[in-house]
Amino acid sequence: MAVLAQIVNGLSELWSMIRYISPETLEDYGVETFDKFTSTFCGTETALEIDAAGRLRMICRFSRYMNVTELSKMFQSVADVILEEDLADVERPNIKDGSPTHVAIPRSPVISRLKT
Repeated sequence: MAVLAQIVNGLSELWSMIRYISPETLEDYGVETFDKFTSTFCGTETALEIDAAGRLRMICRFSRYMNVTELSKMFQSVADVILEEDLADVERPNIKDGSPTHVAIPRSPVISRLKT
């Protein structure tokens, strides 16, 4: 099965992609749940922050990657990784007008009724 994906937002996308392609690999590494996966490959930092209501709260956030070599080996064992430099000989079409264009689409009535 061929799956084309670009990992851009970090650890959650990486875990989801491996889980989609090869859940048995996650089991082999002992990181079949997202919590186990993140505790193995990501460090956290707890800091005091102000929320939207102006209250102080202790917030725990991912702050650094750990065991990157093992993470890379795991992902490369299930995915064909192609880097930008691997595409140097591939001819790509030019972008119309030379740069990306922002397109605003009006919200549909269905989306407007959804509560966030």
